[in-house]
Amino acid sequence: MSLSNREEKLALGVFVVLLLGGLSLATSKVRTWRASLWEQEVAVETREVEANELRNGGVTWEDRRRWINDNLPVHANDGDAKSSLLSAVQEASGAHSVSLQNPKFVDATADGKPATPAGVGPGQPKGLGLVVTATGDLKSLVFWFQKLLLPGHFRQINFLKMTPEDDNSAVLKCSVEIWQWYRLSPESPGTGSLSATP
Repeated sequence: MSLSNREEKLALGVFVVLLLGGLSLATSKVRTWRASLWEQEVAVETREVEANELRNGGVTWEDRRRWINDNLPVHANDGDAKSSLLSAVQEASGAHSVSLQNPKFVDATADGKPATPAGVGPGQPKGLGLVVTATGDLKSLVFWFQKLLLPGHFRQINFLKMTPEDDNSAVLKCSVEIWQWYRLSPESPGTGSLSATP
């Protein structure tokens, strides 16, 4: 049985459509595969660069660890650390005409905030928080923050909310949570010296 001229053309058209569809599908899969390979290559190169930076930066990280070891505030016990932080906050507020209300220490385990970073032992950095409401004009508050947050003090602001005391006043009320990092002295019971952890 032979096909008519019209049937041959129709069969050829169907074959061409199927061939083009198959080629298009294969091309799409090859493009996806090439894009995936390219992403993997970029990821491997990024990891390689990061690994080289870490390997070559060992001296830098050792210098930073040594600087922290030499400069991190040391306290005899946690109570001494709390007293020191409260005194520093009050002293800075007095020097810059900022009034303080309701100072209270933050429970280190509240809201998932660890007192000590994970994986560090005795003599290693610890943290404690102080929540306080401060009142003053913007300039006074900025200078107060500046005095509290000098790099050598190892303090940070975890939470800050400023609102005007009233609609017609330049005085601001500021709720702030200040964290202080420190370590216990090696002479304290159950503590060791600060050292690099593997």
